[in-house]
Amino acid sequence: MMKRSPPLTRLAACMLPLATLGIAIATPAHGADSAKLNVTGTIMPPPCSIALGSNLVDLGTLQAASLYPMARHAKHAAARFSFHLQCTQPSRVRMRFTDNQADSVPTFHRDWAEARHGRPNMFGLGKVDGKDIGSYYMYFEPDSLKSGNEKVRPVYDDGPDGKPGYHLENYNYILTTASLGWTGDRHIRAASFERIDGEIVLSYMLEQPHNLPLEREIPFNGWATIDLEY
Repeated sequence: MMKRSPPLTRLAACMLPLATLGIAIATPAHGADSAKLNVTGTIMPPPCSIALGSNLVDLGTLQAASLYPMARHAKHAAARFSFHLQCTQPSRVRMRFTDNQADSVPTFHRDWAEARHGRPNMFGLGKVDGKDIGSYYMYFEPDSLKSGNEKVRPVYDDGPDGKPGYHLENYNYILTTASLGWTGDRHIRAASFERIDGEIVLSYMLEQPHNLPLEREIPFNGWATIDLEY
């Protein structure tokens, strides 16, 4: 015959889990008055790099006597230099050209460029005696732009009409106010490439001669920075 537990023993065994649960519910979780948050991360080397065939563009010597007395938009001989954009893997990288002498672009040069192209693309040549010396503009040589054997072209995603794929036709002018990407198709946004090679053409214009101290040498002092953006 099975032996039964005394009633009080059975009652105590049944109540034990409930009592334990009651203690757990009644005891609140205790937190500190403050908590510490650690934020970690790692900066990796840029996946792309850019190199210029030459970091110095010498425009040579221009004789003051050869300047046209009333020239406002006389263009002088162009110079050329190559550039090479290399990535460790196909990347949608953009280039931004920043004019570090932007305050030396003659006003009529700036107005002429914006009236003709709709967007600013003139870079300054520095100042002499507080006067603007002149400006220069740059554009990509279309036939030189390639990714391997594939032809590419520059595109600006922030076109004046708000549409992507904006492109300055004919001469691929480099703007001073926007970043440009690359595409192999005229109708799509910037695409990813591992390498891009090309040539940049540079031409310059000078301030009107009567506004310059031509009795002494005037050295050009234009310089710009090319940044890669991802």
